[in-house]
Amino acid sequence: MANIEVQRLGPAQAHELAPLVAGYVQETRRGAPPQPDDYYTQNILSDRITEIAGARIDGELAGFILFFDLPDFVSGLRVGVIDVFFVRPDRRQRGLGTALIEWISEEGRRRDWSHIRWRVDERTATDSSLHPHVAEKAPWSSYVIHLNRGGDGR
Repeated sequence: MANIEVQRLGPAQAHELAPLVAGYVQETRRGAPPQPDDYYTQNILSDRITEIAGARIDGELAGFILFFDLPDFVSGLRVGVIDVFFVRPDRRQRGLGTALIEWISEEGRRRDWSHIRWRVDERTATDSSLHPHVAEKAPWSSYVIHLNRGGDGR
């Protein structure tokens, strides 16, 4: 049985996380993989608003979740927002995704979040088998207002 551990990541883990970020970008954009970029990843991990937790299987970082802690105007509590969720394709179906969801759910209970919003781009979601097993479809729609079309090619 594989040993899975989830922990919050910081700038010291940038070198480990950079290949996963490159894999996520490749999968999302459906293009050639960009080179892992330690500097870019370190900046993300140093951001004052962004939080990232990583999942290790037998000591190897193989998945991550990027999330935010935001105020919920309706309840007066806070909410968690999952913006990026990624597990390496060759490590899927081994419990890493479930471990990440369990970790953020426990973190949300600790922070007294009213709920967790999970933003999923359905056009690029390649492994959506986890979503219906751990979350329910939200009663709202998401829309985007593009301000800088040069950043993501859309």
